[in-house]
Parts: sequence; C-alpha cells; structure tokens
Amino acid sequence: MTDLRERLKISEERLKEVNDFILDPNNELINKLLEIVEKYGGPEEIINQGLMDKLELSYLDKHDALNRTAEALTKAGIGVVCAWKLHEGALVQKLS
Repeated sequence: MTDLRERLKISEERLKEVNDFILDPNNELINKLLEIVEKYGGPEEIINQGLMDKLELSYLDKHDALNRTAEALTKAGIGVVCAWKLHEGALVQKLS
C-alpha cells in the first residue's frame, strides 16, 4: 500500500504546471468557473439558495440547443464534427 500511496505524490514541477494553468488570467475555463462562483457563490451557497435545479436545467438546455443545432446543420448538408473531450484534451495538452 505504501508504494501505491507514494505514486500519488505530485512532483513540484507538475504542481507548478497545474498552478500555472489554474492561475493564468487568460484561462477561459477557469475564468468562466470564477464568473459562476462570483455570481452564485460556491456549491454550498448554490444548494442552500435552491439554485441547483435552475443551473442544472440551464446546463441541460444548452446541450439540447447544441444537439438541435447540430441536427439542423446536418439536415442542411453541413458537416458537423464532434469535439469529443475537447476541454479534457486542452488540459492534457497544456500539462504535457
């Protein structure tokens, strides 16, 4: 078990890369997240204010709109390429 636990250690170099990614003022992903936190508060505040259902509905509405747009484009003969795991890939590339 000790060997497994030791494998969880984050090197100083990798930790610096993660911090650089998170603290980059031009990081659009983190900027959007911070906008939400500033607007609604943290997770506990969101739940306590009863906003979780509204945020979830908004999230699902965005996905529905995206799917309807892709379907309409496809029906019009315009090709659509899915960006599978787009954000995950951006993080992996940044940290590589």
